[in-house]
Amino acid sequence: MAGLGVHDLWAATCNYQFRFASILACDRFRTDVTWPAQLAATAKVLRLLAPVLRANDAHLNLETHEEITSREVVRLVEEAGPDAFGVTFDSANVVVRGEDPVAAARRVAPYVRATHLRDVGLWRTADGIGRFLLPVGEGVLDWDAILAVLLVANPSVPLSVEGVIGTRAEMPLWVDDPRWYAADPDLDAHELATLRSMTTAYEERAEAGGALALDELRGPVDDDGALSFVVSSVEELRRVGARVAP
Repeated sequence: MAGLGVHDLWAATCNYQFRFASILACDRFRTDVTWPAQLAATAKVLRLLAPVLRANDAHLNLETHEEITSREVVRLVEEAGPDAFGVTFDSANVVVRGEDPVAAARRVAPYVRATHLRDVGLWRTADGIGRFLLPVGEGVLDWDAILAVLLVANPSVPLSVEGVIGTRAEMPLWVDDPRWYAADPDLDAHELATLRSMTTAYEERAEAGGALALDELRGPVDDDGALSFVVSSVEELRRVGARVAP
């Protein structure tokens, strides 16, 4: 890729298996190998990749994916070397790990070299709290604060939209399951409380007719809706970026 002039590469650590309707859908909660063991294996792979990346003046940018916390991503980058690794900040995925997106943005900002930006709706469900993807500006995220943090740290950071395909990708925050808490000793009670407040605020807005209700959030997204998701997100990012750019 470096030979083609591409020096910033995306990577994710693990994955989410949508075909499983339980907490075990997320690799963080696998029972055959612990999450700390998975992180240690990831760190080993990064150390092996580092010389190749440095030799090609490239960065591998780890995403704040749904299975890993922003704190864990930062540790991996700092240990492997910010001269070869960076962060792809996904504003919607950090919510799945119980993180306030503004606080998460502050943690990763020094290392962010790429972004996957989208908003979220939050709703209390039988599984805990459901996270649903929404266009930028239509959910609960504080975009003025998020973009201000990112653009102060790196005024040239690419602001990229990650769209949707078919659904709004419901992912539960298993806030009623002790396994969810046990798997993250760094979980911040204040940030989780912020998400609970954001959930209530979104539900109240939906009940007043100002946002999608739960059945609509769980409904399909057709091709026109997927295109509109990206277009309206880009327009909102441009408006907010012009307002908060340093």
